Amino acid sequence: MVRLLSGTPAWRGLLHQEGIPFDTGLPGADTALLVLDTLPEPGDVGALRGFLDRGGALLSAASHAAPLLPGLKTGARRLRALSPDATPLFASVGVVHLDTPGLVAGSANAGDSGRRKAIYFGPLPGGGPGVLLPFELDPLLLDRSTAFRVFPAVAPRPVSEAVARVSRGELRRLVTNCLRWLLGQRGLPLVRLGRSPIDTDSGFGLRVDTDFDSSDHLDQLAALVRQSGIRATVFVNTGARPGSLAADVAKLRGQDIQVHCHRHQVFPTYEDNLANMTQAVELLRTAGIAPEGAAGPFGDWNPSWDRALAQLGIGFSSEFAAGFDDLPFRPLVGGGESSVLQVPVHPIAPDRLLAARADPAQVSDYFRRLIDRQAARQEPCFIYGHPANLGRLSREVQEVIDHGRRACGGSLTMTDYARWWRVRERIRYSARVSGGTLTLETDEARGVDVVVDRGGSQARLRLRPGTLSLDALSWHPVPRPAGFTAGELAVQTGRHWRVVAREMLRSTRRQTTA
Repeated sequence: MVRLLSGTPAWRGLLHQEGIPFDTGLPGADTALLVLDTLPEPGDVGALRGFLDRGGALLSAASHAAPLLPGLKTGARRLRALSPDATPLFASVGVVHLDTPGLVAGSANAGDSGRRKAIYFGPLPGGGPGVLLPFELDPLLLDRSTAFRVFPAVAPRPVSEAVARVSRGELRRLVTNCLRWLLGQRGLPLVRLGRSPIDTDSGFGLRVDTDFDSSDHLDQLAALVRQSGIRATVFVNTGARPGSLAADVAKLRGQDIQVHCHRHQVFPTYEDNLANMTQAVELLRTAGIAPEGAAGPFGDWNPSWDRALAQLGIGFSSEFAAGFDDLPFRPLVGGGESSVLQVPVHPIAPDRLLAARADPAQVSDYFRRLIDRQAARQEPCFIYGHPANLGRLSREVQEVIDHGRRACGGSLTMTDYARWWRVRERIRYSARVSGGTLTLETDEARGVDVVVDRGGSQARLRLRPGTLSLDALSWHPVPRPAGFTAGELAVQTGRHWRVVAREMLRSTRRQTTA
């Protein structure tokens, strides 16, 4: 049903993330929706216009669509961010940070950029539905830069963190909503793979980084997770207490223990990162732990770090400089996809909230709202922190964990989720809707669900080959979108120059003193 014209790496990666089946090339008789992921070749313009004249649906950057829509008027504009509005394109989407030059259709009617709309959605000249985005996806998902962002916490001071400049999770949600709306205009459902294991609705997990915590802090952490009944994913800094590593690991037995670092820094060079992580991995192995995952200090990430982890056989990592609040993805490095899977987390730890002078109740409220939002999105919610402040807020953290397990339908470790996601990645299937029936074809059925979205309702079924009546499926209302308040949006789109200047100075100091 969905076809990419070219199949660029970024578009293929995004559709694989969502588990949406697609083909590539010029549209055929069975194509309902064309994604114009590149500027069309002159020789293909006639066939593409014919597709639109037959009522085909189109998703495209305005810059790519110009040859197919001769009367299209556009204007160049700097797109700092897109703020959500009440249109269906922004259901459960937050602020989409872009920081990119854009080309906006003159008839734009969705997505607020400054005080003007930036996205067009509606009928095209051929009569079919179209969405014209003001940006090209590939350069955004290839962007490796970071920026300090302020997050919508209720606290006396702004709460910020250095994260990926492009909020790729929000970008993915926006694009998926565009696909859902376009298919709906053709009377078709959106078919995708489930985003979490079958026995969970979304899944909740706790990540802990043991930066420079004391033995007492580790004792408090061990007691907290035992009482909570979950297994935390603990990334260990082997250089913090090298003489006590075996004893520290023993305290954490039963938890999902992975590697953080030996020297608490992500270096610019491959050689330094490899030496640092080799030492950390070898020390953990001596203590009886064979790590599968890593987490970069300070959430930093670069291609040299990724290459070092790949050399060591690390299967997944988690750095919010690469991405946050998103489904797992593979960064594009060296002309292809990394062998190291990114498993994103939410980038704000309790430490950040306490530094902004939030009280314990405000910390608890912040994470509860985050969990509710991720549950409504039907996406896993991984939060993170450090032993000292998790122990300091043990009652509130216990409340958050209990709420997360209830709202998300169960708990996950990051390692188990990464293993499941790698199984999901290998699945290839096709979905065809015709005459009120859904036909699924696949050679692999490995305990992954298919989710069918149609007109505000949703059906979830086990992936296996066969033909099913759509009306006979078990339909349920799609979870109510988690809206963003005006205050939250104002916080996320504000410039906060003082915060940015302070954090840039802090970042410079940590790099020079590490």
